[in-house]
Amino acid sequence: MKKWILFSFLILIVGCNQSGQLEGLVPASGTVTFNGQPIDQAMIIFSPQTGENTARAASATTDAKGNFTMMTLNPGDGVFPGDYLVTVEKTEITGEYRQEPTPDSDKSKLIDTRQIKDLLPVKYSNINTTDLSVSISEKGNKKIVLELSGEVNSKPKHPNERFKK
Repeated sequence: MKKWILFSFLILIVGCNQSGQLEGLVPASGTVTFNGQPIDQAMIIFSPQTGENTARAASATTDAKGNFTMMTLNPGDGVFPGDYLVTVEKTEITGEYRQEPTPDSDKSKLIDTRQIKDLLPVKYSNINTTDLSVSISEKGNKKIVLELSGEVNSKPKHPNERFKK
């Protein structure tokens, strides 16, 4: 057990410099629009297209003007250079999980009434269907432009049904 703790600690030290930052990250920022309009509060995820040792996913949330700054570990710290598939998602979630007693038992059952309403085309939310990609050079990229277009199926769906056709 002590060996695993020591090993984990060494990996953490090797991966981060003295300030708790990952070494090798470069700046990555830009804007997102949907049908020409900036998107507020959209979640962006960069997923590495390669399996290199430094490859890690990064994320950001857009501001009111559609601007974003990517982070891997800490806010605004950037991404590793490389090629990424990009997903962009904005949803509204209603409903809840709740416990309901069962009439024939002392146990209760979990009821899921959640519904997700997509505010962007669902193809951009799924890594298997997105057509967005970006390459980040060793110098970074502060001028990324993600232009989304299309129709939105805003009919609320249960999370288990969201990506089914």
